[in-house]
Order: sequence, then structure tokens, then C-alpha cells
Amino acid sequence: KLVGKSFGDPVDLHDLIVAKELVRQRVVVGLMSEMEESFKRFNIVLGVDENEERNKKCMDEFFGEKEEVVRKDDESEGHATGQGETVVKKNSNAHPKVVEGTPEWEILAEKNSLDMLLYSYIELLFKEQKDVIYSYASDVRDIYGYNTKNDEEQCCYSS
Repeated sequence: KLVGKSFGDPVDLHDLIVAKELVRQRVVVGLMSEMEESFKRFNIVLGVDENEERNKKCMDEFFGEKEEVVRKDDESEGHATGQGETVVKKNSNAHPKVVEGTPEWEILAEKNSLDMLLYSYIELLFKEQKDVIYSYASDVRDIYGYNTKNDEEQCCYSS
């Protein structure tokens, strides 16, 4: 649908190029694997002040720490190590994981090869958009409590 085609219509490399350009020019991308960071970026672009009590409450509801015991055989995404230990789980639901290299993976990769290329581009774009998006905030350090220039630091909301 991104390139004006109906579901099931064949797509080609030209469609991929058009889709990549549309996403680059018009979309603030987010990643499920980076959910909290994605929402922080959406909030910046939409002008949502995370320091307001109502917004803090909302973010805490979705990203506050929740402990969960993970079974050793649980390989669902978002369930960390699978070592039978307690982990901190943030706003995630269990989804079956398709492991790269398995027959299932190969079938999905072949059928959705252009989608996979688009997703890889979106992962790259997610990294590239960081500085641009944070430039919208007048003073990220004061507002959000961390330095965006250092990717190793974790976000810490002011209480």
C-alpha cells in the first residue's frame, strides 16, 4: 500500500526504491526492539512533554519495570535469556520467534525479500534519525535527563 498498490499486487525494485524514499522523507520510524526510545522520539516530534504528570503516568504504564519469571524453554521475543531467571520486561507480548536459517525463515525471507530489505533500511534510518529528532528538543539533557550523544547511557526519567 505504501507505493499505491493493492495487497497481493506484485512489487519490484522500483517499488522498493519509492517506498524507501517515502519512509525517509515522511516517516519518523520506530522499532519494536527499541520501543521506549521510539516513543521518546514520537513524543519529541509531537511536542509531548514527558515531564507533565499525566504523560509521566502514561509512559510509566507502558515502560515501567515489570518482573517476570522466564522459563528456560521460552524463546519468544522479548523474553531475554531463556535461562529460567527473573528478567525485567517492558511493554512486550510473547511472539514466536522464527530463527534465521531455519526452513520457516527461508520461506518467509524468499516470499518477503523486498519487505526485508525495506526493514533493514528502516533499522538504518532509525539510527540516522536520532540526532535530527533530538535537535527538535531545545535542551534534551534538562528535559529528558540524559545525554543523547552517548548511546551507551540509558534513559532515566526524572521523578
